Amino acid sequence: MKLERWPRIASQRMKRRAHLFEGGHNERITALTGDSTKILTAGGDGRVVAWSPSSGDKMYSMEGFTDALSSLCLNRSLLITDGMSNYVCLHDF
Repeated sequence: MKLERWPRIASQRMKRRAHLFEGGHNERITALTGDSTKILTAGGDGRVVAWSPSSGDKMYSMEGFTDALSSLCLNRSLLITDGMSNYVCLHDF
């Protein structure tokens, strides 16, 4: 994974605070959510990846979804996703 300082644009407001998170998905990212402890991304590859917002490190990934994910909802320790045909999935952290 490549962690990189942003900005590349002179008008960027979050100087030296933003990061690029790379290497977690094989296809484009279709949904994201997060809280103060993790950022979750979902992709067209049927994978959810958890990232550390402070370091940019990949914490873990969840695989095995049958379809590309398009929705993530994080509520405290509960993650709600699609990506299992016609089912809504609840994941308890």
